[in-house]
Amino acid sequence: AEQARARLHDFDNFDFSQLLWSLAKVWWRDEALFAEASREMIDGGRYRTMHAQDLGCVLWAFAMVQWPEPRIFEVLARAAQAHIHTLKPLDVGNIAWALGASGQLDKDTARVITEYVLMHDMTQADSDGGGGFGATADGWVHVLNAVGRFHHELGELWDRLSGRFETLVLLPLSQHLHALQQAVGLVGAPSGPAARPDGGSEGVVLGSDALPRAVAGMATDG
Repeated sequence: AEQARARLHDFDNFDFSQLLWSLAKVWWRDEALFAEASREMIDGGRYRTMHAQDLGCVLWAFAMVQWPEPRIFEVLARAAQAHIHTLKPLDVGNIAWALGASGQLDKDTARVITEYVLMHDMTQADSDGGGGFGATADGWVHVLNAVGRFHHELGELWDRLSGRFETLVLLPLSQHLHALQQAVGLVGAPSGPAARPDGGSEGVVLGSDALPRAVAGMATDG
């Protein structure tokens, strides 16, 4: 990290963003490096030359390490929001989470993100091999958790979004778990909490709409 810090100015935008993303992913919070990266982004104006995907990686990295500098989030959020439609689906999920985590997500941006997700063909994997919403639940979870705090303002869009999540992710997962239960001979057991000899219970079967409601609840807490 020390050697990279001394050469940050020489990194191209992709390598710069990937360095910060890689460090944040393993929870390596190098104070000096992130401070230098923040100066490079703002004072050096690097953010003006970055593609949306690189901006998203940098924004995500600063959010992950909980960087205590509001200005970097404000600048990156404005830049990323302006290019939201150029992002791959999973990148949209990452940016949605980072904007929410840094307190930079407003209802208008939440609406833009929701509309983008609903317009995308989420039954297919991303054509570039990076994984679309249909290929992974990660993007879904990030988007639902981020925009869920605005579910009242989103109205019908939120209903469509959570319904699409149920159809494409939650129901297939429930079917897969049911198949596993059949394989190990557990079908026929009570669907509610299982009774224990001591009078307690264990195991709860969630309804198919439980997760979208839970996500909205988490997002509106506090």
